[in-house]
Amino acid sequence: KDYLLPTVEVKEKQVKKKWATSLDNQFKANVNQAPALTDLLSIDWSSTNNFKGVERSDKGTEGLFFVEDNRGIVIVKRSSNIASEVFCAILALKLKLNAPKIRIIPNASQEGNDMLTCLEALDKEFRVITTLSGQTHFLLMEFIRGVTLTNLKSDVAKEVFSQPSTCVQLGRLLALDTLTNNSDRLPLVCSNEGNLANIMICERGAVVVPIDNKVIPIDESKYPDLYHKYADRVKHLIRILTADNGEDSECLAFKNIRNIIHTYIGYDIGEE
Repeated sequence: KDYLLPTVEVKEKQVKKKWATSLDNQFKANVNQAPALTDLLSIDWSSTNNFKGVERSDKGTEGLFFVEDNRGIVIVKRSSNIASEVFCAILALKLKLNAPKIRIIPNASQEGNDMLTCLEALDKEFRVITTLSGQTHFLLMEFIRGVTLTNLKSDVAKEVFSQPSTCVQLGRLLALDTLTNNSDRLPLVCSNEGNLANIMICERGAVVVPIDNKVIPIDESKYPDLYHKYADRVKHLIRILTADNGEDSECLAFKNIRNIIHTYIGYDIGEE
């Protein structure tokens, strides 16, 4: 007998096709290797040929862009409170802290117009237009490469905090935040868990870099109780720090800071 083999229906495997989007050609700034531009006055915005591209960071809440030219990287930032950020930057420099260099660029100026035109031409996602075009001023900031304390490994932390200069810089940072009522870092006066993501250790060494600096003003006429409560806390802290009672016991406020750092990075910086 002749046997007929059963007919098998072969189905072609369907391959899903992905629609092309602007993300396929998204520019990525070389933040790991490209040098930082330290001279914020030397950037030529007159031609896109001077630049490699622009990338929006996912870190800035209002809008922060990494701009890479043929020499290195600089930051352009949108800010709703430029005066606060610039004042903190100046105050940080007065306290000998390594805050990023900063410039205010008016949108109506020739430099501001050239910058916006250049960035809009480089940006393939149109995020520059939606973020910066409505601003009267921009912030041009120095890019500093490093690691935040939240990402600092305990073995590296031991090496960093074994240097006395690191704790001296942290002390200056605590002074800055006390003067500006900024509790979103290391809460020396306020009672919260802090935010060590706003403190960075520069790659050049054990250099503390304050980021996301701001002033949190308390209007005495509107919030008298809150104003006097904060002022009393600062006065109490100063009395403790300046008192000479012959005791070597650790100040409770600094013990809290020490515990927060230990919780975040798993390393105890010690009483001293």
